[in-house]
Amino acid sequence: MFLTTEPSLSGKNYHALKVVHSNYVQFLGGGLLVNAKKNADALHYAIEYALGAVQNEATNLGADGVIGIHHTVSSGDMGRNAFVVTVMGTAIKFY
Repeated sequence: MFLTTEPSLSGKNYHALKVVHSNYVQFLGGGLLVNAKKNADALHYAIEYALGAVQNEATNLGADGVIGIHHTVSSGDMGRNAFVVTVMGTAIKFY
């Protein structure tokens, strides 16, 4: 299983199976500025967790890879004490 941020693969024959995505909510403690290092680690963990969930979903679809991987981070409706990471891409199958 491969993952790439490239939106397409030139010279390869494949078809799109499904757009796959995952959301991960991370709660923070002590304020964003006080624990900047801890919160940066939490952000990295959240992205990796959501990326793993996207990879698992693609595997369950029988995909060979996921193209166009991108992520967003937002505070959502939870204010400054949490953020939401969304990872999205397109699962593909070679033919």
